[in-house]
Amino acid sequence: MAFSQNSRLLLKYQACADTNSEAASEELICLANWKDGSTRYLVGRLEHSRATSEEDRYRCFVYEKKGHKYEIAMSGDATCSGISSPTEGSRTITLSKGK
Repeated sequence: MAFSQNSRLLLKYQACADTNSEAASEELICLANWKDGSTRYLVGRLEHSRATSEEDRYRCFVYEKKGHKYEIAMSGDATCSGISSPTEGSRTITLSKGK
């Protein structure tokens, strides 16, 4: 993971040995963020080679800062429907600063 600009985040994934996954990377470009009560949202465009349509590139995220790390949940489609917690989503990520 590396920050390329203030509104962009480069995510790099390693392949898992016990699954059929492949190493991949994608860039998240933040388009908007807001707070609704205590829940923080972000809408972004993902730049990656697996997208088969323009809709595949847009995702909604819910995030929360916990100590020195962030918990993030990503929606399974281009809407924010059904995503209200940083620990429940189509994909969940914990970001922390590396040593």
